[in-house]
Amino acid sequence: MRNELSVAWRDVRKSFGRRAALDRFTLEAGPGIHCLLGDNGAGKSTAFAVLTGARRPDAGDVLVGGERVRRGGATARLIGSAPQSLSYPPTVRVREVVDYVAAHYAAPAPTAAILDRVGLTALARRSCGGLSGGEARRLALACALVGDTPVVVLDEPSAGLDRSGQGELREIIRGLGSAGRIVLLASHDLADVEALADRVWVVAAGRVVLGTDPDDITRRLGTRRIRFPIARAVGWKPVAVRVDPEAVVSEAAGTAIISTTRADAVARELLGVDGLADLTIERPTLGEAIDQLALATRDATDAPA
Repeated sequence: MRNELSVAWRDVRKSFGRRAALDRFTLEAGPGIHCLLGDNGAGKSTAFAVLTGARRPDAGDVLVGGERVRRGGATARLIGSAPQSLSYPPTVRVREVVDYVAAHYAAPAPTAAILDRVGLTALARRSCGGLSGGEARRLALACALVGDTPVVVLDEPSAGLDRSGQGELREIIRGLGSAGRIVLLASHDLADVEALADRVWVVAAGRVVLGTDPDDITRRLGTRRIRFPIARAVGWKPVAVRVDPEAVVSEAAGTAIISTTRADAVARELLGVDGLADLTIERPTLGEAIDQLALATRDATDAPA
């Protein structure tokens, strides 16, 4: 059995002035779709920059296939990248940009095929200065794909894309994952993450604080919402608060909403309430889960020793 390629950051540090962008950042990823989630400034883009060789880490190791990343080194030919911010010479044509990037790889995909794949065939001769924001993002994606590399890095790839473009992007990313590529994706579009991720890495204050699957993030946080119509339910509120005194109880449009970390226990007791029916239990969205986890991480970091 052949060894699978992997990428790794090991205790990586990177500072800009007095600000630490990466602080002992550690992550290892194999084939599949890996999503990095975190607030702006958490360190996601810097992690990608040291992986691609665009930035040099102050300390630690960044490896692709076991080989240390160096600017212009052999690992660069294994990675296709679409950074979050990318500008093009305004007079250069779309096709020329993709041709230029393709020339840096040993066995690139045909430019025409890549332009068709990202929906830019009709704009192949357009100057980059005439591209909309969404079209420029499609061009960045084309540049990431044309090298036909085993590792693809996409930093906020859906930014500026309309709904149709986002759907097309997801299909492309799914195809890369299915083909055994390592796809590293940073996104604030949680719909992308929920639809695509095999693995989620939560980044806060320059560190990976959790690596798991999307569903497990919500399971770890534990808070769930209980909903039911209150028209005929008698005495339900004291029951909920008795089981979980820290439950958050509210009502909206004739529906009771109970947020609790003891949803199963609360629900069991509520089922004995006269007139209560149609009870459902919901997990928080991935976005809510990430917000809560980031807050918990900050609280733990700020707590006195």
